[in-house]
Amino acid sequence: MSVFYLYGQGVTVTTEGPGSIHLLTYASNASHALPAVVGTTTTTSPGTTRFIISHSYTFEKFAFYWDGAGTAVCGKGWEDVPVQPVGTSWAQATSADWSAYAFATTDVTSEATSAIDMANKITCFITASA
Repeated sequence: MSVFYLYGQGVTVTTEGPGSIHLLTYASNASHALPAVVGTTTTTSPGTTRFIISHSYTFEKFAFYWDGAGTAVCGKGWEDVPVQPVGTSWAQATSADWSAYAFATTDVTSEATSAIDMANKITCFITASA
């Protein structure tokens, strides 16, 4: 089993239909002490969209959820098939923390509420849509 964000093991999210990925980046490492940031990346595609969630060396925790018309599943790096359904709220967000080995479901409501809004400036990118 591989670790998130090392050796190209970023997080992939595959969605169906239009909607938004909401991403919270928080728990700044000791050398930076920065506030958490939150934002969205949106697709208008009626079909499949694939996102990649990158990381930041400044933060150690990453949580996300899908707010859309269809389903969303996530996987790690070079996995061919996404393996886990994505959460649908901050109360049941999917987390992929730095150096973790597996996805988890986490309530990050309090962290998201106090985070700085960085809509369309977060490390979540659309890689393909059909």
